[in-house]
Amino acid sequence: MIIMGLKINNFYSFKDFEINFSYPRKIKNSLIEHEFIEEIPNFRFKKLNIIMGSNSAGKTTFGKMLRNVFNFIAKQRVDLLLEAVNKEDKEAMFELDIVLKEEDRYNLYRLKVVVEKIIINEDEERLNIKRMTLSKVTLNVKDSYERAIKRLEVVKKYSEDENETNEAGKILDEINGFGWFFNFPQSNSLTKKIKNLNVAGNILKTFDNTIENIKEIENTENGYQIIFKNRDSVLLQNGKVVDKDILSSGTEEALGIVFAIDQMIQEPNRPFYIDEKFSHAHSELEKSILSIMIDIMGNESQLFFTTHNIDILTMNFPTHSFTFLSKDKEGEIKVTYPEDMIKRNDRNLINYVKNNVFDTVPDDELIYDIIDIVNEKRNETI
Repeated sequence: MIIMGLKINNFYSFKDFEINFSYPRKIKNSLIEHEFIEEIPNFRFKKLNIIMGSNSAGKTTFGKMLRNVFNFIAKQRVDLLLEAVNKEDKEAMFELDIVLKEEDRYNLYRLKVVVEKIIINEDEERLNIKRMTLSKVTLNVKDSYERAIKRLEVVKKYSEDENETNEAGKILDEINGFGWFFNFPQSNSLTKKIKNLNVAGNILKTFDNTIENIKEIENTENGYQIIFKNRDSVLLQNGKVVDKDILSSGTEEALGIVFAIDQMIQEPNRPFYIDEKFSHAHSELEKSILSIMIDIMGNESQLFFTTHNIDILTMNFPTHSFTFLSKDKEGEIKVTYPEDMIKRNDRNLINYVKNNVFDTVPDDELIYDIIDIVNEKRNETI
């Protein structure tokens, strides 16, 4: 599955939000290979999406909304959409464009869903699906994303609204056969077996050189033992650390990277959302892991990688690989694409960020006001 675009309104802090994952022109000698469908070379998509922004800019929120949409499509999890609705008295909407390879062809789908939150009583609420439309076009060999959506906009394959009897499930069943991987801070849950323990061991030993090995515990479901050189050990069950005091914050954080890379090796052609998993890691280590992820992901995969580490900007990725999120004074999330402001692959992108061109540097004026507040308090006591 390839994600091409998402519109969101009245979910979380998104208002008339739109994000696009295509790019207009091919970059020669790019560090990111296969940023197009091989059989349809003009159909370009952003394979690497480094999402940056200040604290509370919406990086994690965007990932959660994307995950909610996937769970709604694949598992009909209306509860996740319900809890994401922002204002109860207004409609909420999302519109997702994705490409799926089905048999010997690629199809571009557009799913638009309009819902509202209904308050039944003080303890009960439900989600009302007001409208749902699903459009689909088969991609031609000369198609670009922009060319394909012109056809998509005049095609409506399925629809449901309050006055029709079609079930939403029948519409959603038309979109199938896709997977995803999300890993958020403080979330290392593991539902699948680690198949590459040697890779897992290399990652853990890099984060903590006192680790000797990791091995599977026999007769358990997703049970593993991390063994230290001093013969201490710590148990993992379904990705959860049994005794957290033994592991450092950085090593525990590394578990999420272990699961992500193992999944990339097992099922490389799907979206991966890695959200701020390097808060306790050295900058160079984050850059190394990111490079490994790019090398092992599939040709029709996408990596969404959120970070505060501006050293990532020095890695000479194409400008379109970066997306900046920020919040305005009303708390609404907005998106900025550097390629719209910088008309060439500028290696000095880090200078634009430092100079707050993309509105991602936090306003620290109030922090410095603390000095004045403290001095006033001290003067009052004299």
